[in-house]
Amino acid sequence: MTEPCVQVTVRARREFDVSVIRGLRIEEVPMGLGDGIEIISASPVPSIVTLGTSVRVIRDVDSRVEYSEKHVLVRIDREWFVYPRKIWDLVYNDYILPMIEGKPPKNPGLLLYGPPGTGKTTMARIISSLANLTLYEVGASNILRKYVGESEMELSKVFDYAESSPPSMILFDDAEWLVRARKLAGEREGTETVSLSLMSELLRRIERWGREGGQSLCVVTTNAPPELIDPALLRSGRLGKPLLIPLPDHEAIRLFLEKNGVGGGEAEKLASFFVSLGACMADVVSLLPEVRERGLEARERIEDRLRVASRGYLRLFSPFIIDRDKISEFFTTLFKPSPHLRLHVALEKELAIPILATVFTSLGIPTIYLFDLRFADEAIETAEMLNGIVVIDSRIMTPQIAYSVNIPVVSFGSSTEYTNFLVIIRDAVDIFNVFNIPPDDYVDIVGRYYGCSESVLKRAKQVISMLSIDQKARFLKLLSTFAPSGLTESSVDRLRQLTSLVT
Repeated sequence: MTEPCVQVTVRARREFDVSVIRGLRIEEVPMGLGDGIEIISASPVPSIVTLGTSVRVIRDVDSRVEYSEKHVLVRIDREWFVYPRKIWDLVYNDYILPMIEGKPPKNPGLLLYGPPGTGKTTMARIISSLANLTLYEVGASNILRKYVGESEMELSKVFDYAESSPPSMILFDDAEWLVRARKLAGEREGTETVSLSLMSELLRRIERWGREGGQSLCVVTTNAPPELIDPALLRSGRLGKPLLIPLPDHEAIRLFLEKNGVGGGEAEKLASFFVSLGACMADVVSLLPEVRERGLEARERIEDRLRVASRGYLRLFSPFIIDRDKISEFFTTLFKPSPHLRLHVALEKELAIPILATVFTSLGIPTIYLFDLRFADEAIETAEMLNGIVVIDSRIMTPQIAYSVNIPVVSFGSSTEYTNFLVIIRDAVDIFNVFNIPPDDYVDIVGRYYGCSESVLKRAKQVISMLSIDQKARFLKLLSTFAPSGLTESSVDRLRQLTSLVT
């Protein structure tokens, strides 16, 4: 009688479902199964693969890594992924490289958090692929059970499987159900209630991995901010410091588009479009066919769709770049030195955002526009990671942001109550005094940010050249108000008429 197989290692050139080899009789190794699948070791031989057999899968991965100044492009098989270089260097040096070299990772666990669709799960799979780790993907349905003690038993089994097939990785994806702070866990019922004993088991197993220095890694991904995560998990020797996977910036989206066959000019235009809407990379992938087919006509409908799933902040970027010489020396010098810099621009959002986006893009300063305080901590951490700034409406400003955060802050709105903010623009007329930018450029700043056509821009420049300084300011305010909804040449002429009526 043939013995049951205790452990088997399979090499595959594609995703492999281990159920296809259950019941297989292994007569010798190596043993080819066709379609790029090969059994390279088994114990004992001969034997039969059963439900109790520990199966390790090694992927033959066609991978490539390319670096730009601020980003890294990773190709796994035929797919490209883009991440901030700062994040990639941490992940590679602390987790991927040690495990490739047969050493334990920096911590036995890693917590990836951030907005949905930014590539947290993909990052975990990349770690597994490049380090050749046996991957166990686990969700709530795999662990949570109805009766007391059963969930803990299922969690323990997963760790047993990983320990029996090193090097290995457990991926707890979308794991709010598992890592939610214990003091908050009892506030929710059903499958999202985390028992103390389940958390204790998780902590016990991860800590043991850390002490033993084994070849196993536990990766947790979540959309929840760190303050909702049980702090016991975040200590060194467990999951360690959480790693934020942020929304992509203009360069990240442009690089991704170019790697997927979008031409340089079109990639620049589409990247600006997606960044202005606060899109994540998953949005870019899913919406790209529609945007390429319908052009920027799809903007309004897509904008409504993305607003529903908004994270409460977005990366500001302007497609119109100003020569640094055109930005006043006063402003450039003022902005450089201190993370405690506080500036206020007394303009409404529609005009303030294009101007600030253009100025800071031209200066090469990453800029986060925060419009929902529920995600303030995440937005501020993103700005800190990028050595950037936060732009915020003065109406939602808080004392903590105004006085405590260690990054530059720029507010906008009719006024500010915070005395530590230096008002650099007091009204729309003042923009012609603060920046050394001609009126024609302001038309480009506003019009190109909101996607106006070349014919509309040309007509708007003709109009603004015929106006007095006060009328120019009023015209720009009207242009910024109506441009997001779409303008034609005739509607520009109507804005000129309104300019002469407004006082």
